[in-house]
Amino acid sequence: MTTPSRRAQRALSLLEKGGEEVSLVEMGIEDSDIPPIADFLRTDVRVKELHLHMNEIGDEGAMALAEVLRTNTSLTRLELGANFIGDAGMGELGRALAGNTSLEYLGMSESRITDAGLRAFAEGIAGNTTLKALALGGNKGITDASVGVLEALLRDSSINDLNTFHTSMSQENREVLR
Repeated sequence: MTTPSRRAQRALSLLEKGGEEVSLVEMGIEDSDIPPIADFLRTDVRVKELHLHMNEIGDEGAMALAEVLRTNTSLTRLELGANFIGDAGMGELGRALAGNTSLEYLGMSESRITDAGLRAFAEGIAGNTTLKALALGGNKGITDASVGVLEALLRDSSINDLNTFHTSMSQENREVLR
């Protein structure tokens, strides 16, 4: 086993000291830093909200976090916006959330998600009954081609709060989704 980076050690220290809400914002956390964080989350039941936005997490890190979401029953809010997560990470998060029973909010704003990643997420999340809010704002790769997918998500899932501002969708289509 490799020694966690200083970033990961600092994150673990904050997780261990933290309570229900832990902020790991703008710490320069990379994909390689996520495994020890994921290991912590596999056994910790105190953390309800985890803020990881504005780091350097990509698809690999998102996939490691998705693996945790398959079994974690305490996390209710996960903020991953303003990272480098793309379609592969978004699809894996959807598949992981299919059986998740606790996450109510997923923040993915200002990432690298396109219509393909959103479609993969929507296909994967089938069966989830707890996710209420999904933030996708600022993902310029999400276009009007995703309107049908998003309408189905709003109709067929428990999501009732959807942020699509500053995507490449037209204002008219964003209004349709309200």
